Amino acid sequence: MKNRKLILVLLVNTAIFSLLAGSCAGNRDLISVPEGKYMIEIEAGEAWLHDFRLFAGFHSKNPPQYAVWIEDLDGNYLDTVVVSEKIAKEKWIFNGGNRRVEALPYWMFRRGISYSDGLMLPSGNEPLPDSVTSATATKSSTVYYNPAQADENIPVRIVAEFNHSTDFNENWPADAVPRASNWSGGEYGSGQPAVVYAAEFVPSEIDSGAVELKLIGRSSADGSDGDLVNELDGLTSALEIVSSVKIRLDN
Repeated sequence: MKNRKLILVLLVNTAIFSLLAGSCAGNRDLISVPEGKYMIEIEAGEAWLHDFRLFAGFHSKNPPQYAVWIEDLDGNYLDTVVVSEKIAKEKWIFNGGNRRVEALPYWMFRRGISYSDGLMLPSGNEPLPDSVTSATATKSSTVYYNPAQADENIPVRIVAEFNHSTDFNENWPADAVPRASNWSGGEYGSGQPAVVYAAEFVPSEIDSGAVELKLIGRSSADGSDGDLVNELDGLTSALEIVSSVKIRLDN
């Protein structure tokens, strides 16, 4: 009986999520408190919502995991703007016990903070604060940001990394074996590696226009390192998670 109730709850929640995602497709999610000097606009691409297998042939439409952060032009991490909740607080339901180090490894290694289990990834016991955490938006969204650096005349780099769970294709298949070059976390892993966008800008020089982040590469498939791979061959739907990412002044 308990199992039947659990299945019923999951099915109802999945149906509600799909209905809300479809009915709100033309609007924009606000995924942080609307206070900040800058607006980061994330435009959802055709593959923003991804079919995630639940059980018994049922699927849910899941948004991606992502992180947006600021670093200096030498690649030194300065500040995280926002991280999706499943990464920031280990809010996974169907992950098979996988901590998902392969989800956002570029951010993870750039940030460079190790936790009690030896991984550089927040956990349920050691989560990130709510101030940089967000439930992942089901559609295009806006993040508000106040720079942490004191001197806004110094150029910085804004970086954004996006990844879907179980986004498998023929190059990163579900049946890849551990330690193979195309292994990406197993049955509930990433499939295709995370994609990375970035742009350099001087905060004080952003006017009424916007600075658009450009696709600069992909992350490690298995999350074992923080390298950026410039070669994008083999990626398919991962290239369509976002259509654009821009930062502008909040006028």
